[in-house]
Amino acid sequence: MKAFIRILTATCLLFFASSLFADKTAGTHVDDGVLHSKVKAELMSDNFFRGMGINIEVHKGVVQLAGFVEKQGKIDRAEEAVARVDGVVRLSNQLHLRSGTRTAGQAVDDTVIATRTKAALGSDLSINVDVYNGEVLLSGFVDHEDEKTKAIEATKKVKHINKIITGIEIAE
Repeated sequence: MKAFIRILTATCLLFFASSLFADKTAGTHVDDGVLHSKVKAELMSDNFFRGMGINIEVHKGVVQLAGFVEKQGKIDRAEEAVARVDGVVRLSNQLHLRSGTRTAGQAVDDTVIATRTKAALGSDLSINVDVYNGEVLLSGFVDHEDEKTKAIEATKKVKHINKIITGIEIAE
């Protein structure tokens, strides 16, 4: 419990400081941080989701789940889990089914594609990048449409991508 309070305090301080440079208030950052923790806890309480690597982003109560999963049932269960969490304004479900099986070589290629894509996006865009069998999923929240366009255009320049899935949302 003490560790949770320390983490919550540090999170609050971090969110307060970052709110000075964003359109969110310190309170909104705290609320989103708490909501993020609740969603993650709800997903983790179901052993079904452990080790899946689902990205969770929250902006002003909008929860975005992103990543690649093997079965539609996992997408459905994730939606049900988020629906059980109080405070969720809306779910942006960017969970996608994995296409085919992946060899060890393809897994290495996917890691290279992810690294190159993150480098192409640069540090000024906070975008999640997931890759499976050469399919790139971009997700997260950006402030303006031009940032979304910039991310897509930068990703298009990366070699060996089979498909780009855009799950980026404009923060409202």
